Amino acid sequence: MNRADRLGLRRAKRQGGSQAGRSPRVRDLVQRKPANISSPASAADPVRDMFVFGSDLAGHHTVGDALIALRRHGAVYGRAVGLEGRSYAIPVRDEQGKIMPVAVIARYVSAFLRFAAIHRELTFHVSRIGCEPGGYRDDEIAPLFKGAPPNCDLPRGWTRLIERRARP
Repeated sequence: MNRADRLGLRRAKRQGGSQAGRSPRVRDLVQRKPANISSPASAADPVRDMFVFGSDLAGHHTVGDALIALRRHGAVYGRAVGLEGRSYAIPVRDEQGKIMPVAVIARYVSAFLRFAAIHRELTFHVSRIGCEPGGYRDDEIAPLFKGAPPNCDLPRGWTRLIERRARP
């Protein structure tokens, strides 16, 4: 394990282990344990389950969910956008690591949602992209996923936030 990896792991532990707010399915993917679901038809399928994470435009997957995607789900260092292995990267930070405006993130999310709608044979387990410390609140990012196809497993609480925003 190199120095950047060790620092990233320490930072993630200091920030609460980055497990809070994750749905049980995403938590199982992160921990590489089988899902706690009794139906064999809905059990985690390593070929069809994709981990969706927030990245930076430089593709430096060194902390948080990006590091998990790199180590466990086939993300490629230097690749900032799209499907690679069993992961899908949505940029939320620029090349310097600064959080991008919501309007810019929304374009990447829109492209992801189109991709997910086309590839209904895959299940996309979305992490809380852009909601890490120093980022946005859940109620700022969740509405970007309004109209997500049924094969997108959104983080716990995001569906409620989307529905709340949709009410007049």
